Amino acid sequence: AAPVVPQFVQNQFGGTVGGPIKRDKVWFFGSTNFERLRSSGAPFSSSAVLTPTPNGIQQPQTAFPSDPAVAALAQFGPATLKLGNPTFSNIQDVPVTANGTTAAIEMGSLTRFLSQPFNDYEATGRVDFQLTSKDQFFTRYIFQQTLSSNQAFFGPVPSAQGQVVNVPGRNQQIGLDLTHTFSNSFLNQLRFSYSRAFSGFEGGAFPNCTSATFGACSPQITIQDPTALGLGQNIEFPQGRIINVYQLQDNASMIRGRHVMKWGGEYDKQRSPNYGLFNGNGAFTYADFDSFI
Repeated sequence: AAPVVPQFVQNQFGGTVGGPIKRDKVWFFGSTNFERLRSSGAPFSSSAVLTPTPNGIQQPQTAFPSDPAVAALAQFGPATLKLGNPTFSNIQDVPVTANGTTAAIEMGSLTRFLSQPFNDYEATGRVDFQLTSKDQFFTRYIFQQTLSSNQAFFGPVPSAQGQVVNVPGRNQQIGLDLTHTFSNSFLNQLRFSYSRAFSGFEGGAFPNCTSATFGACSPQITIQDPTALGLGQNIEFPQGRIINVYQLQDNASMIRGRHVMKWGGEYDKQRSPNYGLFNGNGAFTYADFDSFI
């Protein structure tokens, strides 16, 4: 067969604009940058580990009615997660025995083909003011928003199970700068900035599992039998962090003859609340698939 070149698309565009708002008094400057990455993706397979197919999810509903494990399988099972166009191979009937009943359940190896798109949006803005003949002031704003989708952190088998998340991020910063000229030999600069950075690990195969809708997340169900795939989202998700940084700075400089003296001070404060409630929706472990049912 002829070789196939995997798809890879990168779009990047932006621009700058600037000029006077009021002649010799106020000026502005702005810039933007946008980037999008798209690729054909890669397969994530459960390999020899088996999980019920869509048909295999319906069979235990008949064989084991009103079973909470069967209900969880129908709600959170890998076959019910449509992300990555899941396909099955190595399909076989596996006997499952629970509560005195034995039923043949259709199982197979599951493969997802996950693309991992990335978006990056950036913008800056700045306005300069000539307040007086001795005072200059500017304010600056910087913005960046990113989104990495379908990120896999735990290897191909958990990713085939559906343990992938989106990674949204947003960074913002505002800066203020006031420079005052006391004389031809004495200058003082006062600066303040505040930045806020957010990053999250949420959504993905379970789009309703976010920090804002934590109660909608699934439990993590682990099956210790190496031939059976578990289900549900990893207990570490959703999680995220917010980083707030405050900075106040003052710099002064003075010229005396052949000498230049500079001094100043700076105050910084960082407040970084992290959020995440591991095991919050339950973590359950079973010896094998029979024990789970």
